[in-house]
Amino acid sequence: MLFYSLLTTAEKNLPDLLPAKHPFCLVAIEDKKPIALLEVKPNNRRATCWLLTTPIIFEHPKHCSIRTLNKRLLKTAIEHRNTKAQSWIIKLEANETDQIALTRELGFQPLKVIKNWEKIQRENNDESISRKTLTKEHEWQAITRSNAQILWSLEQSGESIHLRQILDRQWIDLLDEVSPNSGVLISVSNNTKKAIAGLLCHYKYNNFEELEFIRDVALDSRLLKIIPIILDNFTTKSRRIVIATSSIDNEINNLLNSIGWEQKGEKILLGRSLWKRKLNTEFIPGKRSLEGMLGRLNPQQPPLPTPLLPPR
Repeated sequence: MLFYSLLTTAEKNLPDLLPAKHPFCLVAIEDKKPIALLEVKPNNRRATCWLLTTPIIFEHPKHCSIRTLNKRLLKTAIEHRNTKAQSWIIKLEANETDQIALTRELGFQPLKVIKNWEKIQRENNDESISRKTLTKEHEWQAITRSNAQILWSLEQSGESIHLRQILDRQWIDLLDEVSPNSGVLISVSNNTKKAIAGLLCHYKYNNFEELEFIRDVALDSRLLKIIPIILDNFTTKSRRIVIATSSIDNEINNLLNSIGWEQKGEKILLGRSLWKRKLNTEFIPGKRSLEGMLGRLNPQQPPLPTPLLPPR
């Protein structure tokens, strides 16, 4: 903690030499008393994309509305000069309509709707029951440097181009999302290994984990039999686990519902980016415009007039 505190202090005092790459908090103070808090943390190792949390209100402000307070905090975080951020993201509950409208005013656009699932705990749930195991053709592996790249390729293929540009992730960023229950499902065939699904831990605290389910665009039918086996091996009694899926992934959502997982709300992922599209017009070296080429064509005779036909 002391080491990270020194790094944060150095980043604050030397913004031009050491751009911020560590989480920081913004505190709103009224009458010398803190009334609100906003946490800001990088979403990748290069700190080009930052994650904003929903502001936490300790006490209702006296001199402004809560909406104005939230807007000041979010705007200050976005304009923080110590970061070299090119994009920002924030996750909000789908029913937080006021907060969603506020972020839209600040330039955020909805990118993805996420469903959260939790295991339904049964009274007669006995973890001592023997569990099924995977076949030899499939392996559930912990995320390491050796398999992070193929899992990253799978993650990239399942997201839109716009979302990939805002998140600006590399395969090394997946190593920061490792937890006891995260992993990658490997299919082994003809001495070749291919990732067909994975679980990444986006958030963990004490006995809580939020895992994002990742798969390819085309549904692999084998997942319908393998996913229940993997989830059955989770220790859900001593650890609260939330699985996040895309709202448009109907096959996986229906599967989770059928095997005893219950939907616990929806979240909207919103993003704002400073990336600008670069238009490259120099496709061919030494090219000439179409008007220039047509201008050099000198017809040998004037064009013939178009004949007029009498009305029928």
